[in-house]
Amino acid sequence: MRLFKKMVIIVAILSLSILLVSAMNASETHFRGTFQRTLPKSTLIGSIPLQNIADTVSRTAIKYGQEIQAQKAAEPKIPFFVGNSLVEGMRLNSGDGYPFCCKVGISLKELNDTLKLPDDYDIAIIEMGSNELGLYSEEQFVEEYKTLIQTLSCPCYCLSIPPCNEGKSRYAPRVNNKNVVEYNEYVQRVCEETGATYIDCSSFFGSTLKKEWTGDGLHLRPSVYAEWYQWTLDQIGIETD
Repeated sequence: MRLFKKMVIIVAILSLSILLVSAMNASETHFRGTFQRTLPKSTLIGSIPLQNIADTVSRTAIKYGQEIQAQKAAEPKIPFFVGNSLVEGMRLNSGDGYPFCCKVGISLKELNDTLKLPDDYDIAIIEMGSNELGLYSEEQFVEEYKTLIQTLSCPCYCLSIPPCNEGKSRYAPRVNNKNVVEYNEYVQRVCEETGATYIDCSSFFGSTLKKEWTGDGLHLRPSVYAEWYQWTLDQIGIETD
């Protein structure tokens, strides 16, 4: 609400500036007539030239706007976590109270059909792709992912799909690291086409999921979820207590 009031003030100041400049330009003939008999053309308020007033108002509005932008950038951002069972693991092993929308086994299409946005969030952190491996074509994956980002309508950070441990995997053969690499290229394409930020999680996981980090070759131990959650926030620059 405070930010809204400040923005109203900025709009009012800018509008006044525009009106003053327009009045000066449009009223030149009028100045030559009635007002020029008593005041110089360049004078509107006291002895201050109208153009000087407009310039001062414009500079003040711009400076005020920059200060508000800097203040907004410095404020803590509220992340909205969106995704599949891996995000559910993050939720269960986090304690910051941030909003989550996640479900075990959910697909991009189902997520787009059922997504409910929280009342308050500044950015979105997305982890999707593991359930789509080998099932979605590139175009289908990209279009569904882009739809999700459009719905979120905020700065989005797209996490790469973590690798699996094929030796311990209890899932279909399509869940393999070759497909992980391929679908991460799709995620990067989504980011390039939407302006979202791609976060490469390979610096956390490596190229293969460590066997001691997983019980089924895909999902993580609770302590690893907690570490990955904190690592993700660190990558984005969100500080936690």
